[in-house]
Amino acid sequence: MRPRSHGSARALRCGGRAWLPCHHPTAVGACLPGDRRRRLHSTITWCTPPYTGGHSRRVTQYSAAILRELGLHGPEIDLIVTAARVHDIGKIGTPDAVLNKPGKLDPEERAIMEQHPVTGAELLRRNRDFARGVALVRHHHESWDGTGYPDQLTAAEIPFGARVIAVADSYDAMTSDRPYRAGMPVAKAAAILRAGRNRQWDAAIVDAFLRTIPVEAGAASPATPAPSAVESDRRPEGGALARTA
Repeated sequence: MRPRSHGSARALRCGGRAWLPCHHPTAVGACLPGDRRRRLHSTITWCTPPYTGGHSRRVTQYSAAILRELGLHGPEIDLIVTAARVHDIGKIGTPDAVLNKPGKLDPEERAIMEQHPVTGAELLRRNRDFARGVALVRHHHESWDGTGYPDQLTAAEIPFGARVIAVADSYDAMTSDRPYRAGMPVAKAAAILRAGRNRQWDAAIVDAFLRTIPVEAGAASPATPAPSAVESDRRPEGGALARTA
């Protein structure tokens, strides 16, 4: 994979497809000087495929809301928001047949899907202005209890920004419609997040996020079953949560 010239913009070519830069206003590189910010936009702010573009924008918004709720600000926080915007950039190397499969992924397809954080990190590593954000993209599918991927990190070993993105990513995956299933109600997603506190997700981040979503989310029944391992790219048996796309 390598960027190639496409008129006045830069495109990333992968698997025979070219993805052009996004032109939506974002906070990407907001803390950098003008010329370096423009280079960073040109290099990493590509339009994601149509099935992930809206997802990435919502994950960015949810991540920013969590950080505001925690009272955090500054360049390091801007970096987390930037990483949220491009957290799924590695999916440009994932075949559509895997991303949109209506049924459960087989072991080979699961291995392909679980490569997307690694692929995204490697793409972003090429830009020196984003070097500190690479780990946030690589580790946004790690779980608090060490059952995530790609490196099975646990608890505070997982970069803080990756823990923020993981909560935002999982919530959007649960509540958004996908080609292979309908999104679940906010209350049910909130109950799953609560059940996964300090199991899959950082409890403090879950609590902060839940304070930012509609009040009716608190009305979820305590009987709502929690999957043993909820991930935004995993559909557990029973269909509680489908993969992000």
